[in-house]
Amino acid sequence: MVSTTFKNLPEVKKKKIEAALIKEFGAYPLHDAQVARIVKDAGIARGAFYKYFDDLKDAYHYVFAKAMRKIHQDRDADIYETVASFVERVDMSPYRDMIKLHWQHDPQKVNPKLAELDAKTWARMILAHSTIRECLFDPDNRETYLKRLKEIASTIEKKA
Repeated sequence: MVSTTFKNLPEVKKKKIEAALIKEFGAYPLHDAQVARIVKDAGIARGAFYKYFDDLKDAYHYVFAKAMRKIHQDRDADIYETVASFVERVDMSPYRDMIKLHWQHDPQKVNPKLAELDAKTWARMILAHSTIRECLFDPDNRETYLKRLKEIASTIEKKA
């Protein structure tokens, strides 16, 4: 868990560390990431890293969660507009490579809470995540994927 010490750092120092984390996790999947590169890039001591984070996995989860919070918006909006906007923000985001590596090397595990979702919410979520993944890994066909989502989304919204 991210320490209070890290949370209380001056904003400039925190941003420098976060930038180093984004750089590392955007270039390497978690299992290949190295604290040595992060501390060198951030200009901090190795001991300071462990004062801020329990381990690499903790640092990864911190920065990935931050990326998702920063990029995600209103989930109740029109699914097409939400996904198109999300894809656009990901493409312009420093988190793009990290998100892409996350989905490439850390496949989503089935969450038992998904069984509790109503059909419309579940379908929207599955379609949204699949479309985002397709856009990230095949950007040349981005408009095709978004168009297909728009077509099916209107059916889901009418039915449920």
